[in-house]
Amino acid sequence: MSVKLEGMSNKLVTADTFTGKKVIDRDGIEYGKVKHIHINQDTITVSGVTIHQGFNKDYFLSED
Repeated sequence: MSVKLEGMSNKLVTADTFTGKKVIDRDGIEYGKVKHIHINQDTITVSGVTIHQGFNKDYFLSED
């Protein structure tokens, strides 16, 4: 059974929305695609993302 959540902003998105999206820096260099989004369990904030680039190359980008 699903229930409509009252008072939810239309601007909210799920973390799954970003999986597979391209990661591009300020200079326009493409680093790969979002593989995982890491969330701090204590603060419920994004602490970083894992970027997949090419064959067996994964990188962690922290919130810094």
